[in-house]
Amino acid sequence: MGRAMQRKGLSQKWWIRKYLFLPIPLCFLLYLISYSVQTAWLLSSVNQRPESFNASELQDFTSALFSGLDNGYQRASSYRNYTVCDHLPYSEIKCGKLAARRDFDENGIKYRVPNIIHLIWFGQPSFRYYNYLAIRSIASIQQPEKIIIHFSSAKPSGQLWEKTEQEIPCLEFEKVTPPSVVLGTKVTHLIAQTDAARIEILLKYGGIYIDGDVITLQNLDHLRKFPITMGRSIKEAISMGVVLSEPNAMFLKKFYQQYPRHYVNSHPFAFTTRYLMTFYRENMKKNWLHVEETSIQRPNPYQEQDGGGSATTLAHFDLSGNYFLHIHPSQAFQTKTVKLKFFTQTDDEMRILDNVYGEAARIALFNMSNLIFKTDEVPHNRVPTENILRIEPIKPLT
Repeated sequence: MGRAMQRKGLSQKWWIRKYLFLPIPLCFLLYLISYSVQTAWLLSSVNQRPESFNASELQDFTSALFSGLDNGYQRASSYRNYTVCDHLPYSEIKCGKLAARRDFDENGIKYRVPNIIHLIWFGQPSFRYYNYLAIRSIASIQQPEKIIIHFSSAKPSGQLWEKTEQEIPCLEFEKVTPPSVVLGTKVTHLIAQTDAARIEILLKYGGIYIDGDVITLQNLDHLRKFPITMGRSIKEAISMGVVLSEPNAMFLKKFYQQYPRHYVNSHPFAFTTRYLMTFYRENMKKNWLHVEETSIQRPNPYQEQDGGGSATTLAHFDLSGNYFLHIHPSQAFQTKTVKLKFFTQTDDEMRILDNVYGEAARIALFNMSNLIFKTDEVPHNRVPTENILRIEPIKPLT
């Protein structure tokens, strides 16, 4: 009897030990699951370009990940989107001979669009700060083989232009005569002549055309896989302010042939905006043209849905998915005060300008969207951004 009781006592102790220690691995498993979820959540909270994730931010981020059970996990509200440094961290500019040629994609397929940039400089306009940002951004981010300035009477000039020439090693120049007749059709308006010239240049050479007020925000190689790419600007129009095209692209060639039938001097912009949309809709099923809905020409100051004139200056849009910001100064700088302010902007002012224009400028200058503070200043996060709303999809004309 005594031995039976002893065996029963030992059996009870074994079950006690079993169920007493069972919660330990179970709790550890739950901890690992919770940790993995928190880690993924924090990673998804980082709305920054990898190149802007500096050492101090990395320390903050890892601290948030490994803060432990005592302090809890830090949420997205604690993540910093500013940088503190003792000097302005300008991005390096490598283009031309300083940059590696990129003729093929990661799968060994040849890009259809040459890595050559075209800008047109007709007349003698003043070289503004946003012109400098446009050229600097495309040079540093895209690292093209060359940037060709097609000018009519005189090259750009002034102090900002001298700075541009010193910084950009791949600038080339080609003097051209603005086209006054296209396929027998008179083209007299200067801006309409630049429209015709960019088509002729791209048909001949191919490459990437940008207006002088377009700031590049990320690498364009993905778009170089298409025969031709443009961006939708407003509901009724596609813009030629940015065009990526292979030489002799079918869409451009067929569109150019429409000048005699559809170009009217009294409405010079209608041909390359409104009729361009009509021509695209008539030929959508042929897949001649790739259209980006929001990443090239939006936000847009001509689109009321984006806030009108302030859309590319004072607004707070999320540009993380954008290839470009097209400023449109004539529409964006509507008041004298704002116009003078933006025409006289400096690198030092741009580092803390907390709006969509300031963000684009910092990407052009420093390849980061963060606000940049000096060590003796009190830093703060950026104002929250909003998403660019999509317009009603384009439908083909039957």
